[in-house]
Formats: sequence, structure tokens, C-alpha cells
Amino acid sequence: MSMYLGVAGACAEQKANASVAAYTLENINFQDSSDATGYTPVELLIGGNQMLIAHEPGSAEKIHAFAFDDTNHPAWATADDTLSLTNKNPRALVFGDNGNYLYVGGTVASSNIVRHTLSTAYDIGTAGATQTVNSSLYSSGAQGLAFNDTGTKLFVADGGSVITLTLTTAWNLSAGTKATNSFTSVTDSDGDALNNFTGIRFNADGTKMFISYRNSFGDEALTANHAKIAEFNLTTAYTVSTAAFVRSLDTHPQLGYYDFVPAPPPPSTRPTLIAGFDWNSDGTALFVAAVHVDALSTTGPKILRYTFD
Repeated sequence: MSMYLGVAGACAEQKANASVAAYTLENINFQDSSDATGYTPVELLIGGNQMLIAHEPGSAEKIHAFAFDDTNHPAWATADDTLSLTNKNPRALVFGDNGNYLYVGGTVASSNIVRHTLSTAYDIGTAGATQTVNSSLYSSGAQGLAFNDTGTKLFVADGGSVITLTLTTAWNLSAGTKATNSFTSVTDSDGDALNNFTGIRFNADGTKMFISYRNSFGDEALTANHAKIAEFNLTTAYTVSTAAFVRSLDTHPQLGYYDFVPAPPPPSTRPTLIAGFDWNSDGTALFVAAVHVDALSTTGPKILRYTFD
């Protein structure tokens, strides 16, 4: 089983054996997609030779884990493990402390971020005791979670901001301080503002940050309505206030369509949004999940794979 440092997106926990140079959207290319048929993804996380998706069909939400070879799409037919949730509205996942904890972020006020203790590292089937974030530390809607390498900083993607929770005790949600950095005044490679964040990840040494987002929701003719991922350089590792925008990746039309207005054929089509994204263990492959079945092909939700080939 691979060992990992703390990460995001969406992240997840970043990996100790990662190739820092690989973590970039520059010259990355869409390769292919798979269909997570029967699921409604709201997050994607890679860790411990698995790919996890948070699935929200209603009140009986679940987290599913699938065997992952660190390169190719998982076989979606059967999950290796499942963690059941109830009325949590999960939107964010991240491992912590070398896979000994799984953190679930969501939009339910009473349990915005919950830590699940795993008796076997990275194995969600062994989830036991839980800890809920101190409400004075964080009480909004978590759309993405990421850790620094020591577990002393938990990053939350929330609206158009990244909130840094500096924890008093590493990996512990009971106490700490918070700082907020807004990115709504930042524009991407298309000149569109960054808003409505859906995930966050860092590279292995915390000098790059990635955020998935969509500025607005409407006709695909406007790039602001496309689901994208932004890349930032951080002058000081894991310090969000030092972030500088570098470039963005537009996932449309590969990610698919939410719907047609009116029904097909267009004139008006609305792209779907990113449920979550994560890098493989060495940053050479990026996986991006759609929330909805593609309204055009009626397949999916799609999971996209990008590489540098």
C-alpha cells in the first residue's frame, strides 16, 4: 500500500513520492473518459491504491472506494468498500495522518467537517470514531478539503474563497484559528472570474494549489459557464495568501452537459460541473469527475483522465 503525505481536493492527501514537476496544467492533455454509471459523484479522492467517490443520491449518501492502479480508470461496477452517511450532503474528502483519518466536508450546518478514524489506513470499511469540527472554527459549506504535509493546516474551498484552518493539534478539529483569502477578483486564462469553488488540491511540496470552479451556470457559449480548474504558484509553501494565478484548464465539452434549454437540439446548452478532481501519486495523471449524467450522450457521469502524453 502506498504511503502519502497530507493532501487536498480535493484533495486528498498529497503523496510523498510525487514528482513535483509533473503537477501542472501546462501541456496536460485529455486522454479518455470512463462512465461511473449509477453514481452521483460530488467528490473524487485518490489514496491508498484506491479511488474514492462521494455519492449523493439523496439522504442516504455513501462514499465508495474502488481499486486503482495509479494510472488507469477504475472498474466502476463493484466498490471494494463503502462508508454510509445520512443527511450529510458530502462535498469534500481528504485523507490525513498517512491514511489513518478520512475527513468528510459538506453543507449540513451541524457537521460541516467530520473526521472518521480508520483502524486500517486508507480503508474506509474500517471507519470508526468520529470528530466534528468545532463550530467556532468552521461553520459554513465545505466544497473542498486539503491538508498541508504536517496536518497543522486544513484548507477549505468555500464559495470564492479558500479558508485556512490552522489547527492547534495536528489532524485534530477541536481548536485552532482561521484565515480567509478571497479569489473572486482573480481572472482565469479566458478572463473569467473565479467563483463557485468545487474542489482543492496541492502538489507534493505545497508550492502549487489547484482549484476547480465555475463562475456561473448557463449557456456553453460563454466560457464563464464552463467547469474549469485553476493553477496557482505559492511563493511560500501552503500559504494561500502568497498564491499567484498561473493558468486554467477548461474541461468543456469533455465533461459533458447538465441539460439542454430547450431539449435537444440546442440552441441553449448548459455544461455540467466538476464534482471533484485529484492527481495520481506522482502527478502525471489528473482525474476529473462530473456530477451528472451527460445530457447529450445519456452516459456517465463521466470521469476524465488527463496526462502529459
